[in-house]
Formats: sequence, structure tokens, C-alpha cells
Amino acid sequence: MKKLVALLMAASMLMLSVIPCWAEEVAPIATATQAAPAKPEVTGGDIAAAAITDVVYVPGRVGICILGGVGWALSMILSGGTAYKTARDFARSGCTGKWYLTGEDFAGPNKEDIL
Repeated sequence: MKKLVALLMAASMLMLSVIPCWAEEVAPIATATQAAPAKPEVTGGDIAAAAITDVVYVPGRVGICILGGVGWALSMILSGGTAYKTARDFARSGCTGKWYLTGEDFAGPNKEDIL
């Protein structure tokens, strides 16, 4: 009986792991004739803009990360530890992502969109 239950559990887990695969879209395979998108040329002005912006951006990110940590602590204290997913989201929102800008962030055809 135990072997039958184990076999049924294994079969159901196998079937459940296959079902999501049917709904996934398959990305087209890039061929040799398709060119990769061209990277925009980074100029000295782009690098200078990134360096100047980082003077404010990096300390701002540090402050937001600290505030996220404070939000994490407050939500853990106020909920008695039951809202750990919400608390985790506070910390993740402030401390993940890009921490500094590069010239590539300012390069490209949409420079006007940054300002």
C-alpha cells in the first residue's frame, strides 16, 4: 500500500510540473542573419552626467535602503512577527536594484527622456 501511495504521489508531482510548461511561450531562436541590437555609443558627456548624478543618486539610494530597513523593523514589531512577507518587501524595495549610474544609462536615442 505504501508503494502505491508513493507511486501516485510521484506521478501527480510529475504531472503537475509539466502543466505549467504547456502555457509558456517559446521565444524565437535568434539566427545568424538577425543582428543583435546595436549598443548606443557612450560619449564623454554621458560619463560626466553619470558621475555628477551619482553624487546625489548613491547617497539617496543609501537613505532609501535605510528607510526600508526601518520599515522592515516597524512592520515586524507592530505585527508581532506575523507580517514577515510585508516586512521583507519593505527591505527589498529600498535595497535592491541599481545602486549607481553609468554612462550607458545616459547614452542612446532617448536622452531627452532622462531629463
